[in-house]
Amino acid sequence: CGLDDDGFKLLAESLRNNTSLESLDVSDNPGNISLLCEALRTTRIRTLFASRCNITDNVCKDLAKLIISSPYLKKLDLDNSNFGVEGAQHL
Repeated sequence: CGLDDDGFKLLAESLRNNTSLESLDVSDNPGNISLLCEALRTTRIRTLFASRCNITDNVCKDLAKLIISSPYLKKLDLDNSNFGVEGAQHL
């Protein structure tokens, strides 16, 4: 849907302390998904679809923090991402 960094910031702000969100699909967006990670840690998200996003090795660090801090997260779709070995090690 074309979310850029500003769009991700607005989405993150709206998600803070949302206890009903279980699934989110941000696939095919050019923005920095790291902007969402901190906000998602306060939710009960179970599934995050982020395929074909700009996921780099640095973004993987933030995703790893999300994985560690979110006991509800069961599925993370990073299909067709462009992170390398370093990013995979973070995850």
